[in-house]
Parts: sequence; structure tokens; C-alpha cells
Amino acid sequence: MNVTEEKLRSVVFEILDDASGVENADLNSNLDDVGVDSLGLTELIVEIETRLDLGEELDSKLNGLDRTGILGTLIEHLHGVINSLPAPTS
Repeated sequence: MNVTEEKLRSVVFEILDDASGVENADLNSNLDDVGVDSLGLTELIVEIETRLDLGEELDSKLNGLDRTGILGTLIEHLHGVINSLPAPTS
């Protein structure tokens, strides 16, 4: 499966909304703007991969995670990932 910037952004926004009710998050916002800190990258990357590969709902998995720390690191990490993606070709 080819993951486009649009798809990755969509997954990030879904996770933010599912986990903490953050809507219309801007990945250019700093972590304080969305009320999160910067811990727990590994678990969140696994959740993103799961959602991208399987399209699963993550509500039950997210219930067991430290949402603030994980989400903070997700935003920080994916901002760099998204900026490094090649432009989509049509």
C-alpha cells in the first residue's frame, strides 16, 4: 500500500480525534498548542501502522495508552515525516 501525505494526515487526525477529541489539528502547531508532551513514540507508530495496514478502529487500543505523551510525540515525529514525503503524482 502506497501511503500518501493526504492519507497519513488523515490517519493522524483520526487518531487525535479518537484519543482526545482534538479536531482539525494542524501538524504545524507546536505540542503545547494541542496540550500534549513528547513521550511514547513507539506505541503510537505501531498504532499508525496498524490503522494504515488494517483499517482497524483504535478506540479500544488507545484506551490503554498514555494519550498525551504518545500523541505529543506522534505530532512531533510525523511533522518531519510528512514534510519529507515526495509530492503526490497524479
